[in-house]
Amino acid sequence: MTIRRIAILAVALVALSACKTVTLQEATVTQPTFGIEAEDWGVPATDQLRRGSYHAPTPSTHPAASVVNTQDLHAMLIGPNPPVTINTIFGDKNVRQATSIPGSVWLPALGRGDALDDDSQARLAARISSAAGDDLARPIVVYCLDAECWLSYNAALRLDALGYENLYWYRGGIAAWKAANLPTRMASR
Repeated sequence: MTIRRIAILAVALVALSACKTVTLQEATVTQPTFGIEAEDWGVPATDQLRRGSYHAPTPSTHPAASVVNTQDLHAMLIGPNPPVTINTIFGDKNVRQATSIPGSVWLPALGRGDALDDDSQARLAARISSAAGDDLARPIVVYCLDAECWLSYNAALRLDALGYENLYWYRGGIAAWKAANLPTRMASR
């Protein structure tokens, strides 16, 4: 090994040792995300699933879930009774990973489907039961890519139809989470 390669390796090791993985408990919201999360496009809230064209401006309110922002979600996650967080980001069948909030369950098809009594709803009932248990009062937060993603909006409607009572919609999604410089992880199928 040449002296040049040894020097490059030493610099790389010093740089890596300076990097620290930050946990949710250690992290703080460092960037304001209000604009990313709270943009109001005048889209009315609806209790019907949106079918297709999932990437479009969403309502600023939800009929079945409380809208939560980044700062509040972070506080919930480091609090004494953290909610179940569900990432609904959908990719094609070749996508095997998605950027997620640490601890999230990735259910990529949760926000798709035609009706609240379709086959997707039955599959959801089984998958959410394993994530949240049979506790219908357990807090659940759903999120997607950003405020222009209907998948998490639809997922909250589906969970409401199953009887879950403490639903939260993180409208800003992973884009707002990243903008606040909070830690992420890769979720896998």
